[in-house]
Amino acid sequence: MRSLQVVGNYKDEQGNIVIAPSGLLNVVVNFSGSNNYLEIAEGCLISNYTINFHSSESHVVIGDSLKIGRSIHGHVIDMGYKSKVLIGANVTAPFGVYISCAEQTSITIGNDSTFALGTIVRSDDAHMIFAVLTGYRANPSRDIQIGSHVWVGERAGILSGSVIGSGCMVGFQSVVKKKFQNNCLI
Repeated sequence: MRSLQVVGNYKDEQGNIVIAPSGLLNVVVNFSGSNNYLEIAEGCLISNYTINFHSSESHVVIGDSLKIGRSIHGHVIDMGYKSKVLIGANVTAPFGVYISCAEQTSITIGNDSTFALGTIVRSDDAHMIFAVLTGYRANPSRDIQIGSHVWVGERAGILSGSVIGSGCMVGFQSVVKKKFQNNCLI
């Protein structure tokens, strides 16, 4: 695994690319594979964060947050094979949000969304489970979509296959694993 402090743009011989502003505070990227892409917007105030590319051909894009003067602070994004995380502008997670994007899935977070302490967003169930009779995976990873202006309460978990419409509020310690339209209290 190749580890580096993000201090601006970077490209290596395995095709891993970082496009980021200089002056970020303690943002680390770890590459285990090839052809991965990390883009942090010029006005993003991310700090004390680690982005792990555990495989190849994955993308992370994090939007601008200069307008609101705060951003994502203190946790981890774990990326699987051919996975994609897109975080919109003005997204805040002042106490961190753990994001796990498993193989060949995507997680999209809309603009102006907020994550409270101890929140988790994961497109997988942490462990693969295989059906005894067929040998097929019983719990495949699935995409997650979180709309704009969503508030996720403390210690909530947003799990594989979830769709949270814009304007929703996810309550304290909620576990979300289905689809909700705009402006719902979950």
